[in-house]
Amino acid sequence: MKCWMAASAGLEGRRAAQLLALSLLANLAASRPGEGIQGRVLDGESGEGVAQATVRLLTWPEREETAAAVTDAAGRFSFDGVAPGRYVLAAVKAGYLHLVPQTSPARVLTLPAQNREGEVLTLVRSAVIAGRILDARGQPSGGVRVTALVRRAGPGGVVFVPSGRPALTNDEGAYRIWGLPPGWYTVAVTGSLERGLEGTFPPAYYPGTLSIQEARFFRLKPGETRSGTDLWLAPAGPSVELKGVVTGIPAEWGARPVLVFLAAKDGLAAAAQVTQAGSDGRFVFRQVRAGAYVVLAIGPVAGRGPFGPLTGAGARQGRREVEVGAGDPIEVEVALSDPVTLEGQVRFERPSEIGLTCHTGAEVILAPGGFAPQGRPFTSRISAEGRFRIEAVFPGNYHLSVRGFAEGCYLKDVLYGGGAVREGFLNIEGGAGTRSVTLVLASRGATVDGIVRGPDGKPAAGAAVALVRRGDLAGFDSHVVTADAAGRYKLEGIPPGPYRLLALARVVSEEYLDPLFWQEEGGGFDITLEPGSITTADLRLRR
Repeated sequence: MKCWMAASAGLEGRRAAQLLALSLLANLAASRPGEGIQGRVLDGESGEGVAQATVRLLTWPEREETAAAVTDAAGRFSFDGVAPGRYVLAAVKAGYLHLVPQTSPARVLTLPAQNREGEVLTLVRSAVIAGRILDARGQPSGGVRVTALVRRAGPGGVVFVPSGRPALTNDEGAYRIWGLPPGWYTVAVTGSLERGLEGTFPPAYYPGTLSIQEARFFRLKPGETRSGTDLWLAPAGPSVELKGVVTGIPAEWGARPVLVFLAAKDGLAAAAQVTQAGSDGRFVFRQVRAGAYVVLAIGPVAGRGPFGPLTGAGARQGRREVEVGAGDPIEVEVALSDPVTLEGQVRFERPSEIGLTCHTGAEVILAPGGFAPQGRPFTSRISAEGRFRIEAVFPGNYHLSVRGFAEGCYLKDVLYGGGAVREGFLNIEGGAGTRSVTLVLASRGATVDGIVRGPDGKPAAGAAVALVRRGDLAGFDSHVVTADAAGRYKLEGIPPGPYRLLALARVVSEEYLDPLFWQEEGGGFDITLEPGSITTADLRLRR
């Protein structure tokens, strides 16, 4: 009995010692300082620190917030005790915008590889356009819709795309569009839902022309309020009536409205006019000038949101292209159809790439290729199994892209409708059911890195490096990053092809997205990237 008790006591003693050791190790691990991330948020124009900005620490590629910090008077922030993993940083502040992508693979921080010091995030003050809309007699025109337009690259050339939220004029004809990224703009008066859908008129462009090609563009600087941007509504000139009927309206919709939009087929990605179909589905657009148009009908409309009409359950949409010439009125039929579901999958270009996980968590973006009544693009995350799903997609032209690939992957091809589509532009046809799309990925993306130096030869912290596609897609396929505290930059996962590489002291506007900017901007040098190539290019600031 005594021997047994002694053995038992010894066993208990060893267990106690083991528990004590484990407890000490746990306490040591808990007290050990984690990885640290420090940096600054800078004003892109002045280079000064931005105080009271909120910096979010997000996991990559999930983009889930794990911590947040507020910058001090000098724009400094820090995160201590960060668990090992992959992260990105994002800064926000009211009245400011970020023009260089913050949450991209080029900005990924991997811990515990090393503590990260001197991370630089850049914000730019937003701008405002204000003015009055006057009719041909010089009288204020109230309740009209005013939209800011920017130039962007599209599949057929330059397109004019709305930026920011449209504004409505008050009883004195005054409007104010705020929260705009600095850059080149014009403004347009287009169809409005707020005028009782009566007296529709052709779109007009600043300072008072009916042709988008004759519109005057002006430059908005960071923080600028551009007052006096007045627009005169010119007489329509030769025009015709465009009449039609919407078919396929379910009887159960009852009196719920169906809206009908008239938009240019090419060039302007905004509605020229809008009206409401009658109880018999009939509609009319007046003062329609000659040109190529798209007529879109959507219903049932339950209200109005910030980016367009809000639809109820069982929404349907119809689309019809039409050529308008001088002469007799035109009549068209627009048939409503159910939306489709886009089901996608990822496959790799080479068998040796199977098993890579660079696609997990990446975001698929399906953006309208022209005017869309509800405006905003569709998005979906790619699962670990390489699948994604986008529901309630109406027929039309779209552009498909992906952001957030890791490990140097890039989108090589988009397969849809039995073959590859050019640069991700696809036409989704009507009819209920699903449509299949395949994303072909390649893992041998090109890499470009180097150091940016100022005119004095010193590293240029926070400088912007732009890599922009040359040729037909100039200004469309662009990659922009900022240099770190040591002036280092790195661009990874770049699709092969011809590019221009350029360094700027600061990105203080969205000029780099304007295709005309790259036609006119000097400096930089041309570079052709091959699959898997690594190019080191040290740059000097141009301005």
